[in-house]
Amino acid sequence: MSSRVESVEVPGGSFDLPVWLPDTGSGPGLLLIQEIFGISDYIRAVAEDLAGLGYVVAAPDLFWRLEPGFDAAHDQEGLARSLEMGQRFDAEQGVADSVAALGHLAELPEVEGGLGVIGFCLGGTIAYFVAGQAEVAAVVSYYGSGVPDNLEILEQISSPVQFQFGGSDGYISREQVARVEAAAAGKPNVEVHVEEDAGHAFHNPKSAMFHRPGSAPRTSCGATCPPATTRTRQPRLPEGRPGPAATVPRLCPVMAGPIRALRLNSFAESGAGCGRYFED
Repeated sequence: MSSRVESVEVPGGSFDLPVWLPDTGSGPGLLLIQEIFGISDYIRAVAEDLAGLGYVVAAPDLFWRLEPGFDAAHDQEGLARSLEMGQRFDAEQGVADSVAALGHLAELPEVEGGLGVIGFCLGGTIAYFVAGQAEVAAVVSYYGSGVPDNLEILEQISSPVQFQFGGSDGYISREQVARVEAAAAGKPNVEVHVEEDAGHAFHNPKSAMFHRPGSAPRTSCGATCPPATTRTRQPRLPEGRPGPAATVPRLCPVMAGPIRALRLNSFAESGAGCGRYFED
């Protein structure tokens, strides 16, 4: 696996776009959108794991207009810094920068196949908004607090969408999650996965709220979405060639259920946890 830093030119300047390449040298593109902690060790670990699964991964530096290279620790001091940064952050500008980053990713010579977007926390909201403005093959939004109040954007997205929420999230109430479930009902391209006992940032092992589920997450999805699976299968990339089949210990615990677009499979529980991805 190799990595490099690209530069994206936008009105007002330019920002860094770290890129991670799979060992194969090419693959589908994934735009990975950060939490409020910046491009942290957690986001870099996620990027490495996704690249290990065959994706070309790019993570835009969303806070470049405020503090380029912002990277806060996952502790109380880091949380305070990150919350303050989030309050200063222009989300509309962040969406525009992310759309520009997606366009840059699409032009990289290593990108072959579809483009997807995945985001966590702040990035979960931004990823959702990006999918409403740009053509993508799939979008995965983890606990995006801006999703429940902007459900009209779902009507602008025709690609597969997967939402992940914690049912005990102190930042996103269960009632708000229920609104997302209701909006998803009857939409065959939309899945909502709720880990009822989990709080916010449950996917992040650096977070105090990291959660290992005792059972499969509850699933609410459109009529044609099959249920979450715990099988391990050989994935197929868009060109039909087989992708790498392996468990992903750092990406735990509930990237659940099938999104059939970028054609990576769903991975079974193993060791510390599992990474469950787009399934063919």
